[in-house]
Amino acid sequence: MKIIQLNCWNFRYFDEMLTFLKQEKPDIINLQEVSFANPRIDPEGKHDYFEILKKELGMDGIFAPWQEVVLNSGIHYKFGNAFLTKLDIVDYGVFFEPNLDELKITNEADETFQAILQNDKTKYHLFFKEAKNYIWATLKYKNQLIRNLTTHYTASFECTEILQIIDQTKSVINFLDNVKPLPTIFTGDLNIHDKSYSISLLKDKLDLVNPGLVNTLNPEIHPLFKNKPDNKGLAVDYIFSTGFTTKSCACPVIAISDHLPVIAELELS
Repeated sequence: MKIIQLNCWNFRYFDEMLTFLKQEKPDIINLQEVSFANPRIDPEGKHDYFEILKKELGMDGIFAPWQEVVLNSGIHYKFGNAFLTKLDIVDYGVFFEPNLDELKITNEADETFQAILQNDKTKYHLFFKEAKNYIWATLKYKNQLIRNLTTHYTASFECTEILQIIDQTKSVINFLDNVKPLPTIFTGDLNIHDKSYSISLLKDKLDLVNPGLVNTLNPEIHPLFKNKPDNKGLAVDYIFSTGFTTKSCACPVIAISDHLPVIAELELS
């Protein structure tokens, strides 16, 4: 089974990403920063890139927005997490952080939305108000049920570990502790380095599929490298599993987003 973890950066490199995914032929794709009617690339909402992706790849999938902005044009811009799969979807659901338990709807004049669009230096403080979500699915693989889970942790300056990130990790663990045990895949843009307390908590529960990665950000695109050209990067995208054996794992440098894809080949243990 091939799994791809990718922060797709609002589909800004959609054509290149689509070509890459067609070549890779994954069984599961977990995506963050999925958007509809993104003012930067599709202000009129003419292209539902996630639906196009599903059709072009011949995959089923679910888009779970955690933010919705009503634009001045009346179009609803949506932003969140998603997954696509070739496997049968038996069940799926979405849950939010305990203190932010619903989709956040704002308007185009909202302070938070404007700060993010303008890349304001205060944006990291405003991110803490966002109602991040977690999307899960029960899938059928080789006549056996498995679980897929993905999310996008909050952002912090140069991925400094903050209490909200630890709380988000505890939300993942609490979910896994309270559902039927199944072979499980958990992936995400976790916005934290591999020596963090959050990653150690997850490693107590799950196997880290991509240990030792130094960087999962695109050195040609991500602002981190423009500001510090000699920067070695950060490993912030992860794949965890339980009930699986890792056959291979790779992180190719390819311009399909400001993040790099993490690709794992797994097999049931």
